[in-house]
Amino acid sequence: MEIFLSVFQAVAIMFGIGIIGFAVIHRKMVDANVFALMIPLVVDIALPCLIFFNFITKFQPESIFKLWQLPVAWILETIFFFILSLIFSKFSSKSIRKEFLISLFYQNGIFFPIIIISQMFGDNSQHLLNLFIFTMFYPTFFFNTYSFFYKKNIFQLREVFNLALIATIAGILIKITKLSIFLPDFVYKIFGKVGAMTIPLLMIIIGGNIYLDFQKNIKFEIFENFKFILTKNFIFPLITLFFLYFLKIKGDLALLLFLESAVPPITAIPIFVKKSGGNDSIANQFLISSFIISLISIPLMFSLFNKIIGI
Repeated sequence: MEIFLSVFQAVAIMFGIGIIGFAVIHRKMVDANVFALMIPLVVDIALPCLIFFNFITKFQPESIFKLWQLPVAWILETIFFFILSLIFSKFSSKSIRKEFLISLFYQNGIFFPIIIISQMFGDNSQHLLNLFIFTMFYPTFFFNTYSFFYKKNIFQLREVFNLALIATIAGILIKITKLSIFLPDFVYKIFGKVGAMTIPLLMIIIGGNIYLDFQKNIKFEIFENFKFILTKNFIFPLITLFFLYFLKIKGDLALLLFLESAVPPITAIPIFVKKSGGNDSIANQFLISSFIISLISIPLMFSLFNKIIGI
């Protein structure tokens, strides 16, 4: 029960902040277009600051040889998720199969885990640093592969060395070369304060976007959303849990692998589906429905994970 409540509180925090964003747009306190302008602030400024701050304050150079397996494990899990996504997307309606597939495949692998890990283990947890190393190639992968689902085949060189990856590499190099000892205290505080805005800003944006979607009065596809929630929120983590138990994977790696399987789709999915000419309405429905159900599904799945694997 303790694990359930701890994870529930983490997800509830995100809901609470999202409600603020919902209310801000509902009451017309700011123009809806402002939220679109805030996305680069989160992705290109706040998140890289958060990553860099964690590396220059928590990373121990001697641990680099112990952590090399994390990006490798991410690659293997990504292949595993792709296979699962291909299989289960066959159960969706053909007209929205691409949106079903892409929403299953690209999980919210950074933002959701940050809050859950921080709530469960504290802001200074080693798990947080492990997460950044584990997902260091995820932004590059996402920005350069989503278009292939729509046969656009757009390779964006600028996204290969995105700011999140640069922040990771810079943080590691600064710690290895011991240049961090020359950084004045106010520099640490700047990156720390800006990085702390990451989750609040993101959830406010999500809450505002949910309100805007409600305003469109688009038909809600109940059966398709049920199939998606069942697959994304329950089947994926249960299958992952089975393989973790069967392969006897435990500890930090098991926690990260399972966490990635249990979270909703990445929040940028509807934006890039629309950009690729897909059905962004159903992609948004998948995102919102999975996000809402995760308030219960993630705590339930983690309770099961704790009993079988252990946290």
